[in-house]
Parts: sequence; C-alpha cells; structure tokens
Amino acid sequence: RLPAIARSPCHKIRKPISPVMGGDSDSDFAPPEDTGSKSSKAKKTSKKSTPSKREKSTPSKKAGKKRKSPAPKTKNSKKKPPKKSQKAATLSWESSLTQVKDYLLKQNRPYSHTQIFDNLHSTVKKSMVPTVLEALSKEGDLICQEFGKTKLYYPNQSNFETVSAEKMKEIDEKIGELKKDHAELQTSIKNVTADIGSLEASLTDEQLEQSLEKAAQQLEEKRVYLQQLKENQTCFSKDKLNEMDRELRDFVGHWKKKRRAVTDMVGVFLENCSMKKKKLQDKIGLELDESAETMLSEISQMVPR
Repeated sequence: RLPAIARSPCHKIRKPISPVMGGDSDSDFAPPEDTGSKSSKAKKTSKKSTPSKREKSTPSKKAGKKRKSPAPKTKNSKKKPPKKSQKAATLSWESSLTQVKDYLLKQNRPYSHTQIFDNLHSTVKKSMVPTVLEALSKEGDLICQEFGKTKLYYPNQSNFETVSAEKMKEIDEKIGELKKDHAELQTSIKNVTADIGSLEASLTDEQLEQSLEKAAQQLEEKRVYLQQLKENQTCFSKDKLNEMDRELRDFVGHWKKKRRAVTDMVGVFLENCSMKKKKLQDKIGLELDESAETMLSEISQMVPR
C-alpha cells in the first residue's frame, strides 16, 4: 500500500488509496460523507418508513395484527327465494281416460276441452284432454258435436238406463215433496232465527232484577210525594178555580201585548242608532224574561184553552 498523505489540520483526512489487487472493499474509494447528505438520507428513509394511506387502511401480515374474522352468517342474513308452487300431479293415460269419463257421466252435460281441464283442476294435461275426448268419442262413451271451431262433448245417452213414464212420475212426486219439506224447513229456520234475535235483544235476569229494584224505588218516592200533597193540600171551589184561570189568561194577554210593544220600540231605536241591542237594553234598563227567570211559553201552557 502507498503511505498516507499528510494534510494540514484544516483539511479532512482521506483514507489511503489501496490498489485493486489488495482485495479491499469498495467503501475505501467512497467520498467522505457530508452532514447535509446524512440529514437528506434520514429524511428519505423517514419518508419511506411512513406508511401511505393505502398501507394504513390495509394492515400487513408483517405487522402481526390479526384480521378480524367475518361475522357468522345468521339465518335471516340472506332471505331464501320463495319456493315455487308445486304443480298438481298429472295422471297417466289410463287414469286420464277414467277421470274424464267419470266426470262427464256424473255431470251429464256438454263441455269443451278447456272447461273440462279447468274443472278437473289440471290433474290431466291440457294437451292430453282433446286426445282423451276423441278416444272416448270413438269408443262410443261420448258424443262430439261441432259448432264452428268449438267442439262440445257430452255422454252418450244410450248408455243410460231408460226410465219409464211411471218412474218419472214417481220421481217428480218425490221432488215435489222434497221441495215442500224444504220450504217448511226454511220457514222454521226463519222463525227460530227471529226468536233467537228477540232473546238476544231482551234483558238478562240480572238486568231485570236491577230494573225491578229501580221501579220499586221510584214507586215508593211517588207514594211519599202523593201523601205530602194530600196532607198539605188547600181546597178551592170550582168558581174560584175559574176566576183564577180567567185572571191568569188576562195577565198572560197583557204580558204578550206589552212584550210585543217593547220589542217593536227597541227595533225602531236600533234602526236609528249604531248601538248594539244588548248595550241599548242595558242603557234603557229593560227587564227581560231571562233576567226574571221566567218564560212566556211555559206560563202560556198553564192557561186553559
């Protein structure tokens, strides 16, 4: 190695230059580190060390923080889709033949294939109903009658037993008797419902007892009042009563006459002044029926006609 070069104390001492063959590290050739560069590097490292917003929001595995396990799914967290309505089980070919045949024989009236499909509540396939009806008509169990594009099927009447006229008459008589019984039952039901309604509207035993006690109490009060009237009564002759009725009639007539005159006078005053009716009555000192606590209509009823 070359000897180190001595420098003045005002200069910094550099490391001795070593040849490449010496096997020294590259750090021997590095320039001297400055304090300013150290601070800039420290700032860079500090900037690098500060985590970004994304790093803050997503914790790394190295940090050693365990991630929160997701909340267990409850039964009500996800609503299950509604179950589809199950279709009615359709019948096989032989069962369909029997079902349609029995239904038409029981009803004994014409139907189209759509009506039969609806009335059987989709137990037979809609596409199978026309073929079943055609097969039954070919066998002679049904009769098909066309009206334009519409086909009606009804049972073959020759398959039914023929009823004699006497049998029909018996059936008609039985129907008449049943109708009569039905009408009698209807009238009896109406009568029973009316009786039930009247019973429900009537008072119960407890309510009847309470009303009887109340009526007895009122009767006793009226008896006491009648006894008081009998004890404190003053008898008047018929002439005296007629005279009192005549005086009452005269007094009521004068009352009506004066009352009408005063009412007309007050009306004239009100037409010629801007004063209110109540204020005018107070200023005049008018005495009304209400202030005397009496009413002309009540006393007029006491006058005999």
